Amino acid sequence: MKRERRIIVLQNVIERTLNIVLLIISLFFLCIGVYALVDHRLVIKNAEIPDGFKQSAIADKQYPDIKKLQKTNQDIVAWLTLNDTLVDYPVTQATDNVKYLSKDYKSEYSLAGNPFVDYRNNFLEDDFTVIYGHRMNQKKMFGSLIEYNNASYMQKHLTGSITTMNGTYSLEALLYSVESIKQTKVYDLAEISNNNNVALLKALSKNAVTINGKYSRDDLKKPEVGQWKLLLLSTCDKDSQHYRDVLLLRIGDEV
Repeated sequence: MKRERRIIVLQNVIERTLNIVLLIISLFFLCIGVYALVDHRLVIKNAEIPDGFKQSAIADKQYPDIKKLQKTNQDIVAWLTLNDTLVDYPVTQATDNVKYLSKDYKSEYSLAGNPFVDYRNNFLEDDFTVIYGHRMNQKKMFGSLIEYNNASYMQKHLTGSITTMNGTYSLEALLYSVESIKQTKVYDLAEISNNNNVALLKALSKNAVTINGKYSRDDLKKPEVGQWKLLLLSTCDKDSQHYRDVLLLRIGDEV
């Protein structure tokens, strides 16, 4: 009889212990889930630029004064806008292509990073300039570039502007392409010399998913396009190990 009672007591102890352990495990995973949700929202939040930041530096013609923005961070070199999209950000440039992968426009830690110019570029003095940005959820940062894979969307979102220390210049979207990291030459800036944009456009137009309706693929291979000044916006593809999504724009006249 005593032996049976001991067994029952032991079973009860084991059962309570298991319940406590299961409760602890459940609470642990609940905490992880809550943390992941909060962390995700914080990352998205960090990808947003306060409206007041741009408005505080608005100059003539409603474009921001880069000198005023540099009071926040000396690395800010431009403001990039693609009209009627969520791409409306200050652009930074550092001495490497790593810093602004995890720093925001204030140079503070942020997983969202900030759009930045390739450190090898003499910003907008070169005929071909590259700006990188993370592919964020909710179309933040360069997350909306994927929309340009739709021809109808591209035709409705062809224009934009880029403001620098020297003025504000119009932008015209030319093409959208998905580039193989191993095969593409667009990031070999040391190999892309000035006045060599014909070769660059030939390569990009060959792989282009969508092209500005004003131009054919043949148009983008003509010698005169070598005189165009080009801007490439680059972000990760859904297959980030092998591909990059890129939007090529022509830099036009000062506005």
